[in-house]
Amino acid sequence: QEIDGGPWCQLPNGLVIKDAIADIALQQVLTRAKEFDVIATLNLNGDYLSDALAAQVGGIGIAPGANINYDTGHAIFEATHGTAPKYANKNVVNPSSVILSGEMMLRYMGWTEAADLIIQGVTGAIRAKTVTYDFHRLMEGATKLSTSQFGDAIIAHMGEEAEEDVEAVQYDQLVERFTELFEAGSEKTAEFARVAMEKAREQLTAAGAFSEEQGKRLKSFLERDFGHMAASFSEEAMEKLNPSRLGAGAVASLASVFRAAGELFANVAEKADQVRTCRSGEITSAGTLTCVSCGYEIHMKRTGRVPPCPKCHATQFRKSY
Repeated sequence: QEIDGGPWCQLPNGLVIKDAIADIALQQVLTRAKEFDVIATLNLNGDYLSDALAAQVGGIGIAPGANINYDTGHAIFEATHGTAPKYANKNVVNPSSVILSGEMMLRYMGWTEAADLIIQGVTGAIRAKTVTYDFHRLMEGATKLSTSQFGDAIIAHMGEEAEEDVEAVQYDQLVERFTELFEAGSEKTAEFARVAMEKAREQLTAAGAFSEEQGKRLKSFLERDFGHMAASFSEEAMEKLNPSRLGAGAVASLASVFRAAGELFANVAEKADQVRTCRSGEITSAGTLTCVSCGYEIHMKRTGRVPPCPKCHATQFRKSY
């Protein structure tokens, strides 16, 4: 079947299988990482791919690992790296791979609060540039810590208030400007909405709110969320889309647009039905994300970044309101 530029195999459940020769896969996994979801390969090429991807996030010292049997539910969590005898008893290595493997284990067991604290602690320590030697050599102005000191830094950052995601704030700004432009216009059509989106992006880019590239990325998220909500919109859903009960941020603004526009957005909904998915790492408005792989639901109360599935670690979700 012709899918995404190639004769790929699509199963009845919608799963698409694409084959690739090893040399191209090793290149594209670095240059087009977002196009990959699950990679099925043999052990040798799997080792090459996993270490190359680990380097993208700072090295194998921070990459966690999981071996999960989804039929039995049995799972083993371990660091992705091997042993390093020359560093034994020197208190210098980065413990993040083991710690984050433990975080994945806790999340798999359903202990999400403990897992979230670990993520908060590790993120805070790295953001503060208080790191072990491997990260220290990659960062300007960083403070080099021992293994045990880095562990103490992680614990110290666990109690901090989580910083607001800058891109999520920028997205809310874009949606708010779009809403102002749309509501000020005399037309209430899907085409005018698209024009208003582009105008909002141009205005905020010119004002220095974000770069040209960031603006285009944020606008693509807005178009996606706009389509999601259009697909959810109907006369029977008017009360459901009441901004007062949907959550904070962008979703409330979008809901007010739809309540004003009525069924003129039916054509948007039809086009959106095929792309009502979000992926981990993307920004989206408040709503319910349902994991495509296992059905687990994540309830987002405000604009934020889509996480991996806490249950199965998949990266693709269907969005509803």
